[in-house]
Amino acid sequence: MPGKTDTSVTVTPEKNGLYDALCDLFNNYHEGTAGCSLTGARIAATIMDFSLTNGMDAVRSGAAAFDLGEETEFGEKLTDKLTAMYETAMGLYGESGKNLLADGGYTPAHYPYSAKDVRDTYTAIFAERGCEAPAVVRIYRSDANAEHFLAFGTALDGTEITAETLNGAMDGLIFENGAAFNTVTADKDGHIRADLNDAFAAQVRSLGTSGEYFLVGGIVNTLLDAFDGTDVTLTVNGAPLESGHNIYDYALTRYEE
Repeated sequence: MPGKTDTSVTVTPEKNGLYDALCDLFNNYHEGTAGCSLTGARIAATIMDFSLTNGMDAVRSGAAAFDLGEETEFGEKLTDKLTAMYETAMGLYGESGKNLLADGGYTPAHYPYSAKDVRDTYTAIFAERGCEAPAVVRIYRSDANAEHFLAFGTALDGTEITAETLNGAMDGLIFENGAAFNTVTADKDGHIRADLNDAFAAQVRSLGTSGEYFLVGGIVNTLLDAFDGTDVTLTVNGAPLESGHNIYDYALTRYEE
């Protein structure tokens, strides 16, 4: 599992740029309303840029200073808004993320944001607010033309990243026709092993070379980011994954476009 953010050292509350971003989130982001995706992208990126510019202690200081309450007058909970920003930040990736920020009138300082940086930042904010952060992952899949990766930030069901919670998030987004993980494990050195079912092997074999590249690569990149891993070994019911184009009997590293 990814390492936990160290929150053992007490910080002094400070009304800094992170505090301002949280106030903006609390007052101006309303999920389901017109323009909320652009507002959310701007705020999520503002939080990330502040974190990468000023460091984690400044993030924690700003979060500790937040004093507008835990729920808005409309019944919107701060934790729900933070979860939405966590998902949004995880989904900011590639040209689509850059275009979303441009549409919202925001020019990012540190784009692109790694999944680890996003996780560390939002875990620290949740912890400083006295809450356990949800498990949020960046799921990679192909675009419609099998030319580029798209990314989706998705909160899992619970606070742990497991085969079951990943299956719930990836079904219909990347897995089709019953494809699923049997097991997913990661050791302390970042070596990930993912065993999948026969339906996944059938999904891979149904694709051409480009589609296969982006499907397998999407699985690999998703797991590498989810577990802050080094490499991924894929099997089907314990045996190496085989397709009409490849036998995956070796550890896989990050797939590039």
